[in-house]
Amino acid sequence: MRRYAAKDRAEILAEHLEEQFTLHPASDSHSNVRHHEEVEHRVREFLSAPTPPLPEDYYVGKDPQLASSQRPITLLSHIAKLFERVLLQCLLRHLTPRQEQFGFRRGHSTTFQLTRLLHHMAAEHNRGRRTVGIFLDIEKAFDRVWYSGLLYKLIENRIPPALVRTVASFLKDRDFYVTVEDATSDPRPIRAGVPQGSCLSPCLYAVYTDDIPTLADQLQY
Repeated sequence: MRRYAAKDRAEILAEHLEEQFTLHPASDSHSNVRHHEEVEHRVREFLSAPTPPLPEDYYVGKDPQLASSQRPITLLSHIAKLFERVLLQCLLRHLTPRQEQFGFRRGHSTTFQLTRLLHHMAAEHNRGRRTVGIFLDIEKAFDRVWYSGLLYKLIENRIPPALVRTVASFLKDRDFYVTVEDATSDPRPIRAGVPQGSCLSPCLYAVYTDDIPTLADQLQY
């Protein structure tokens, strides 16, 4: 059995993850290439433009423009998590998930979705019809999110520019490393994906996939 040093194993895992945190290969068709370029251009144009200020009620706590509102803080790891939750609440004020979206929504669950599906199947059965289900499992779904595509959809949803820029800052310039025993791999870039374990990630992924087309009203009987 071939054995590797801890450093070698860390680098092998890091190399695999670097490939995983990369966009899926795009089709080389002219329309897809053009769409990809248009989205990238729109996001670059948006991020380079001046940012309009947010309304006062978006600020957490006191007015940050007043010197009396400033106070020193201790930067601990839980601050980032608190910031993510605050940003999530601001984003949710502007997002209206589609009717079919049950995951990652307050007051919804896969149990309710299953009940909805069973009700539909029973109703169709009583009408003498059959129900066909197609289930898709997207591999490494969170890890493959296209940053520019996600920001483009936030822009199209008319999210306040300051919030979109905050999400862009949250996602960009991330890297990772792997530790095996006492050895650590070199840092590797993360070129795609939303962070696993972040409370923002389910919301951002739902926005990213919200425009997946359905067959509603398209089937002919």
